[in-house]
Amino acid sequence: MALPVAQRAFESEAVQAVVRAARARSEPGAWAEGHTSSNAVLDLARPAWPAVEALLGATPLPTSAQVAVKAANPAFAAGPGSSPPPDVHIDGLHAAGNGVPHGAVQNFSLLLGVALTDMAAPNCGNLGVIPGSHTALARALSSVEDVQALGAAAGRIGATAALSRLVDLESLAPPVPLLVGAGAAALLHYQTLHFVQPNAIGPEPRVMVYFRVTSAKRGERGSSRASAMCGAGLWQEYETFVEGS
Repeated sequence: MALPVAQRAFESEAVQAVVRAARARSEPGAWAEGHTSSNAVLDLARPAWPAVEALLGATPLPTSAQVAVKAANPAFAAGPGSSPPPDVHIDGLHAAGNGVPHGAVQNFSLLLGVALTDMAAPNCGNLGVIPGSHTALARALSSVEDVQALGAAAGRIGATAALSRLVDLESLAPPVPLLVGAGAAALLHYQTLHFVQPNAIGPEPRVMVYFRVTSAKRGERGSSRASAMCGAGLWQEYETFVEGS
């Protein structure tokens, strides 16, 4: 059963408008997203905020959120799985329609995702992650110039291809779909490679809300901080972390 805060968010017009947009598209498994400052949606961050601040220190609550909907595609034939998935990426790199300029890297500190529908089995449109990929990417980015080169390559050939030039994706841990119920939250380091699974089980769309959180430690440095992606800089915006994470 969904938590009350998740149920209110799911029933809000801000979320239902994106659900309708996904259902209205002709292709099975269509993706739709929208951005909102609806209080019903922003309230989703509150239960997870003590965990966020344990990692990042005092951090203002978000003022906007992304609503992400993956429409159903019951005809999808689930095979053995792709490694790596074809859409594996990190946020903040240019892609068609995402608002990030060609060549830019708009990094942040962590990604907070809150499920508004149950995803209790693989191929429910799950958010998928590649464990340990954040540290592998940090090792591959030895300088600010490397980060800039990643942004430029993503603008030309796409995020997945650009990342695969830096990291042998096949050598990383197997991709993992998150199995969660409505109301569950997931915290990902910004550099965790992630993807969206097909939504092939049942007729209903998969709905998640995402908050892109930047540590107050970034101060006046602006929307990007390339050094936080390089080597030991991976943790420079965190108060605490698990050694070896």
